[in-house]
Amino acid sequence: MPPDLHRPSPPSEPSRPSSGRPQPPTGPPPQGKPPSPGVGWAWWVVLMVLLAWNAWSFLLPGHPVATIPYSTFLSQVRDANLARV
Repeated sequence: MPPDLHRPSPPSEPSRPSSGRPQPPTGPPPQGKPPSPGVGWAWWVVLMVLLAWNAWSFLLPGHPVATIPYSTFLSQVRDANLARV
């Protein structure tokens, strides 16, 4: 009977010296740096932009606010001298 040509061959074992331990691969080391599993640089940029926006919106003064006595406020309301509160 002829051998089956479509049967995959079994995986070959790395050559083992007399000590029985596998030897490290020989040849040139792989080129390039493997991708790191950490957070990419784009996420750090997004984080820094959000932190800067939070600092700008909470630490810098916003619209000017006038502090007046309540009696002055009531008199302005009675005179219809308010655009908005």
